[in-house]
Amino acid sequence: HSQAAARAPRLTMHAFAGKSSPHSDESANACAAQTTSSSSATLSPHLLLGVSMAYMRKFAADMGASLDTPTAQVVARVRQQQAHTGRSAAEKLVNTLGSDGRPYAANATLFVSHAQACSFLGMLDAIAAHVDSKSLRLEDTYFWVDGFSIRQHNVAQDVAQIGMIEHRIGQVVMVLDPWHEPMALRRVWCLYEVVHTQLNNDVHLTLTMAPDERVAFVRALQQDRELVEDSLAAFDAREAEATMEADKAMIFSLIHENFGDDEDDAL
Repeated sequence: HSQAAARAPRLTMHAFAGKSSPHSDESANACAAQTTSSSSATLSPHLLLGVSMAYMRKFAADMGASLDTPTAQVVARVRQQQAHTGRSAAEKLVNTLGSDGRPYAANATLFVSHAQACSFLGMLDAIAAHVDSKSLRLEDTYFWVDGFSIRQHNVAQDVAQIGMIEHRIGQVVMVLDPWHEPMALRRVWCLYEVVHTQLNNDVHLTLTMAPDERVAFVRALQQDRELVEDSLAAFDAREAEATMEADKAMIFSLIHENFGDDEDDAL
């Protein structure tokens, strides 16, 4: 099945690893100070904004993105466009309506955890499949996607609030691409996002994949279920990658502090 709830902290911490981001030592220090969420905590309003599927599809079409275009390339284009505005893409879009008369940006209803090295269009297909599986209305769903929701000129400060953002949104979906070696499970910053879903009992984490990946996954399960299980169980957080070693050290410290002192249990 393409959707699976993840609610076992120790198992999850052993298997999941997160997203690379161009953060510095400053971001590691800032994030280390934000290990828990609070409903009473104050967040800048822009950090709770998400963008519509219609806008992301339009953005991809306007830049000529193909299925091979990685999300990182899309984010680079967003960063270029927002370089001199001091605002996130979502902030600029709040009062902009699409062809259907709906705003391109509004309060986010779903936080998306994904690896920027993977296909942007594949990610859109995956989260659309998630929305459909939950019988939600795609046009009423606004997605918190880092490239659009974070102020790209001030990434470190915004990323430090991930725990509180997830707490306020309440729903997190992780994109598995490809299904047999999900990049999101190998990136430290996705691990950071998963950790915070486990630190907040009222945050629900779900896994999703694009329809073509789901077909391949189901076919593999039918052919050799044990091989699939062994493949998925092979992921280890200790092998996760990060652009900055300080980010990795901070996140692993967070795991140890909250999920046990024994290294093997925690990771």
